[in-house]
Amino acid sequence: MADRTEVSPLMEGTTLLHVGPPKTGSTTLQSAFLVGREPLAQAGIRILSEGARARAAVNDLRSGQSGWVEEVERLRASGAAAREWISNEDFASVSDDEADRLLRGLGPATTQVVYVVRPLERLLPSQWQQRVRRSLRAPAYDDWLRLVLADAGGEEHHEHFWARHRLADQVAKWARRPGRDPSQLTFVIAREGDHSHLLQVFGELMGVPDHRLEAAPSRNSSISLSVAEFLRSLDQAVSEGSVDRNRYRERLKVHIARALRDMPKDPRETPILLPAWAVDRVRQLDAERVDFLSGCGATVIGDPAWLLQVEPRVRAADPTEPERLSVDRVATLMAWALERGQGASKESRGGVARRPQPSVRSQQRPTVDELSTRQLMREVGARLVRRR
Repeated sequence: MADRTEVSPLMEGTTLLHVGPPKTGSTTLQSAFLVGREPLAQAGIRILSEGARARAAVNDLRSGQSGWVEEVERLRASGAAAREWISNEDFASVSDDEADRLLRGLGPATTQVVYVVRPLERLLPSQWQQRVRRSLRAPAYDDWLRLVLADAGGEEHHEHFWARHRLADQVAKWARRPGRDPSQLTFVIAREGDHSHLLQVFGELMGVPDHRLEAAPSRNSSISLSVAEFLRSLDQAVSEGSVDRNRYRERLKVHIARALRDMPKDPRETPILLPAWAVDRVRQLDAERVDFLSGCGATVIGDPAWLLQVEPRVRAADPTEPERLSVDRVATLMAWALERGQGASKESRGGVARRPQPSVRSQQRPTVDELSTRQLMREVGARLVRRR
């Protein structure tokens, strides 16, 4: 293993394929490359993907299409580049055959795959809250943890998590293939809470002259346990009605989750913390990851022992009452729901319904003690999903 904290630029003519995985700083990196697109181009760096184009590449791989290859060829025809960049966190979960097609399209001999490793204690709550935001059937956090941390596989939530975060699978997928060498996969060990380190490492790999990428404002912060339970209650209320669930998930829930995420944080809301019963299991799994990184043959940037140096954030006790949101959060969301219904016809004529505006009083008003989140959400859900 090459254990390095000092980073040398990749050889000229190399494509850096950043495969995520989710909740390891991917949005920070992608935003920095997008914001710095012009100065990066002046430094000889070509961006092969940004946002929708990278997602299209993932979709093409999974559907057997080759439109993304034509896009790469078109960009490369514009002239030579010192190094290229392509990034999407969903690349971490493509199949072995899809990974082969991706590498063939980019050029297997000149593609360096880079994967960011984060401590499980920090990764698990981030991954669960994202699952809540995007799924209609997310279990409660402790139930989800029991599924994910179990030894046996095969269960949906277990496989969804480990398909992205099982390091041995990533080595088999990207490094131990015909024409590939294990050193062509790089694991970057994230310094928890330090995105500047991540930006510095990727800037140095890409040969950015000042060895730095500029951080852009984050648009992918996590939600609290209170907000997550709010969304799970809304999912349940919708499932018990006659609403088109696909329409709710694809057209409404994503906007609701973003609105709640973007509102000012209420310090009284419950964070997502590891239960005491899971601490030893999580530490055991991270110790196994450290041992694996030491002998897998891949290039490693940073010290794998960092994965074990993060102090676990453990909740003091199991919750005894349902999670609740402040009155202002609920009121702001309901006002937006009503406005969205009124603005539907305007939107169909080319206007855009406004997103919910953050409440400036959210940290000053009490929570609703006499009503459960579930009861509140039944009313919110009824208004949000009314047919246009």
